[in-house]
Amino acid sequence: MKKYLMRSVFIIILFGGITFAQSSGFGIGAILGQPTGISAKYWTTSSTAFDFGLGYSFEKNSRMHLHADYLFHTKDIFNSTENFSLYYGPGARLRLVENGDSRLGVRFDIKII
Repeated sequence: MKKYLMRSVFIIILFGGITFAQSSGFGIGAILGQPTGISAKYWTTSSTAFDFGLGYSFEKNSRMHLHADYLFHTKDIFNSTENFSLYYGPGARLRLVENGDSRLGVRFDIKII
């Protein structure tokens, strides 16, 4: 399973193209670190979007991580010559574990990009 997931992530990164700071439509990307996997974002309006993620964790007894968030985007929050954006919103996370100790949790993202 690990081998197939890692191959899929590598193929998406290699052949999927690189896009930064997308503000409309649908986008797909990579999650690097812990967990490692793929992410996707679907813009519903110019200031809101759904964010999804599917990843695999290499921790002991850990399997898959799934998350979904509803994000609000705010531009020009700082008085600066740079273009900073703030996004935030509620979501949910499901962590599937080998020994049956799977967990469902609440998330709240806050990021400045």
